[in-house]
Amino acid sequence: MAGQRTPAPYLREAIERIIELRLGERLPLETVGERLEAEGVPTPRGGRWWPATVRHALLLAEQAGDARARAALDLKLHRQRHGYRGTRSVESELAARISTLSEIERVPQHEIAEILADEGVATARGGRWRQSTVQSVLSTSSPAGQLQPDGEGSRPGP
Repeated sequence: MAGQRTPAPYLREAIERIIELRLGERLPLETVGERLEAEGVPTPRGGRWWPATVRHALLLAEQAGDARARAALDLKLHRQRHGYRGTRSVESELAARISTLSEIERVPQHEIAEILADEGVATARGGRWRQSTVQSVLSTSSPAGQLQPDGEGSRPGP
């Protein structure tokens, strides 16, 4: 068809990997880019795999008629609508929010997981929010031993 752009052959392999990561592992665009970089997959211009670069590759495949690329793009709408982008400042903002819910407001960890899932917040790996995911965030952002499972904390005495 006239007007359709077909991805270059070298980009076709990258697009296949992107679709596999998005649909198979349900990963956010940013995590897909990180995986591609870790695997040494080159970008079209030799730069980094930014979320926009991953999205652009999917758009090229969609324009060429790849229905799986459309499905991979649609996944983003649900997964990252309210997601945190993965930068250190935003990750610490999320960790602070989880810590506040758990330690100050005394919300149990399984309920924190439900809140974040209902809001559409993406996990770092693109999976579901679970009590163990919340516990992992708390253990990496809080001093060891301060929190116990399900949000029950023991604070050091005065």
